[in-house]
Amino acid sequence: LAAGITLYTKYDHKITSLNSKTYANEAVMDLKLPKNEVLEASQESIKIKSAGKTLVLEEGNTLVFRGPVTEASVSQLQLKANAMSLKLKKSDKIFLVLDTPGGSVTAGMNLIDTLRALPQKVETVTLFAASMGFQIVQNMDTRYITPSGTLMSHRASGGVRGQFDGELETRYRMIMRKINYLDAIASKRMGMSVKEYKKMIKDEYWVSGFDAEQEKAADEMISLRCGKSLTGTENMTVNTLFGPVDLVLSRCPLIRGILSYSFKRVSKEHKTKAENAVFKAFNKKETYVREFILTSKHYTIFP
Repeated sequence: LAAGITLYTKYDHKITSLNSKTYANEAVMDLKLPKNEVLEASQESIKIKSAGKTLVLEEGNTLVFRGPVTEASVSQLQLKANAMSLKLKKSDKIFLVLDTPGGSVTAGMNLIDTLRALPQKVETVTLFAASMGFQIVQNMDTRYITPSGTLMSHRASGGVRGQFDGELETRYRMIMRKINYLDAIASKRMGMSVKEYKKMIKDEYWVSGFDAEQEKAADEMISLRCGKSLTGTENMTVNTLFGPVDLVLSRCPLIRGILSYSFKRVSKEHKTKAENAVFKAFNKKETYVREFILTSKHYTIFP
């Protein structure tokens, strides 16, 4: 930001003063906002912090997880992770770029187990990581996030079937043990008790990259760019319950939208439903979280 520029909030109120300060050798600015009934007191002074460093992604050490967390998508990433690990030194790092609305708890935990067992450290870079994506981040090593990145956690939702006073209770206990296990790890990583963490996510917890470090949801905010080895496009097949969908995406994960697609292999009677879910899962992830993850409809689209 330069002197002499007039800034406005999204509520169209002029910012009354702009003072540059330095905190721990980092450029930080305090934006003094006028009082407004819409703004909470904690929002009246916003500290703006620049990213500390720039990370350049290259094909040889970068894994990209796009779209929902399913057994199929996790299996594809596990294959890539194992092959990549064999080509790297133990002292090298693997960067896992996450752009996912979440999905299957079981599939996500399988991925965590695989990545934690690799001899290299796996450091996450969050573009968008909600639900099970959030849990994957908290289970890996250093947690990077871009300024516009998003992390989201919430109370798990789903259903259990079985006979009362029988297998229903057994299955429920097994699922709750998994959820409590993940919550215990996430709460410890964020420096709070499990009780405090569960209270925080009760009505959903959303945090942007520029706040994530302060709230201990991430370790460092960084800038991100792709190297020469990540130019061009790649094909991706997404398995739905109605048939496979073929997508063309940029090899650089910073270019996040679907470039082209084919639903030819999806049954005609379910094409509209599949298109709606796939587009939201890749292009409108917040909407997908709201309409499919939080309502447990994810499992009606993706196996």
